[in-house]
Amino acid sequence: MSTVQTTQTDVLTTVRGRLGEILLNRERAINALTADMIATIHSQLDAWIDDDRVQAVLIRGAGARGLCSGADIRALSQASAFERYDFFEAEYSLDLCIARYPKPVVAFMDGITMGAGVGISVHSAFPVVTERSRVAMPEVRIGLMPDVGATWLLARAPGRLGHLLAYTAGEMTGADAMAMGFAGHFVPSDYLGDVVDGLIAGVGSGDEAVENTRRIIGASAVEPPASVLVRNQAGIDEAFADPSPSKVIAALHDHGEDSADEAADLIAGMCPFSLIVTERALRLAAESTLEQVFETDLRLCAGLTARPDFREGVRAQVIDKDRNPVWNPSRLIDVDQADIDALFGDAES
Repeated sequence: MSTVQTTQTDVLTTVRGRLGEILLNRERAINALTADMIATIHSQLDAWIDDDRVQAVLIRGAGARGLCSGADIRALSQASAFERYDFFEAEYSLDLCIARYPKPVVAFMDGITMGAGVGISVHSAFPVVTERSRVAMPEVRIGLMPDVGATWLLARAPGRLGHLLAYTAGEMTGADAMAMGFAGHFVPSDYLGDVVDGLIAGVGSGDEAVENTRRIIGASAVEPPASVLVRNQAGIDEAFADPSPSKVIAALHDHGEDSADEAADLIAGMCPFSLIVTERALRLAAESTLEQVFETDLRLCAGLTARPDFREGVRAQVIDKDRNPVWNPSRLIDVDQADIDALFGDAES
């Protein structure tokens, strides 16, 4: 068995047996991704493509809190327009690299897995959730929209459940993530070590690596609990039949239940501009390839981060933490459709 480790502190890489391990190592920040971390991970994945020592890759996060809480949005909010564009371009390039990687990639979505953390995990060949998983795309809280290719999955979730998750920034349990297509295996957290040991000892090489990886994970996987989202799908589909955010809010209020009113109020508190962008992005993603979705994400997020809503959302949610953003415009009815059209540009052509 050989072991090789880098000296870059925020990302540690190790080769054990035929398994290449990538450990996100910013535990205090729940492993939030920086531009340097993205570059390091991508560079290592590129190096392992032609490295016969490595026949499978594992991505996981340091500490017990989660795989990754997302991008370092505080730093992103202080970056220049060029730096933000470069960040998103590099991030989506990494996500697509993981999605198209020629060797099996396993991602442990244990604990908090949000935003950028979703991007580096759900597109892997073997995304694994646990009973501790908390998976979400909370971007409408900060003036953005679900990116990292997530709209491709959300648009293909059962019924209108993807719209619910996108509009409410809602969290998925491991069971929900399985039902939504965000994960492929449910492994109790106590058994993740067994999966690692199995991959180190028996992943094999070449064509057998994929089947061996599937078998090793399957040996520790269990049937997930029932998804609460799926259980409530009928009512959600009815309320979101017309996915226009304003129509959804009205339909939820008309439902006559406290939980529906709470959902309506939650959506109404999100960034209005982001909600309308998200609805249109989901519609577009339903008819797009994953590559096309990433291209759209780059255009939209580069544009959205230039708007004042993004800095205000980061201020309210991350810096001051008063959870009381002042959006501009503040109401869905005041969002100018011409501004939405300009943001999408030729993305829909």
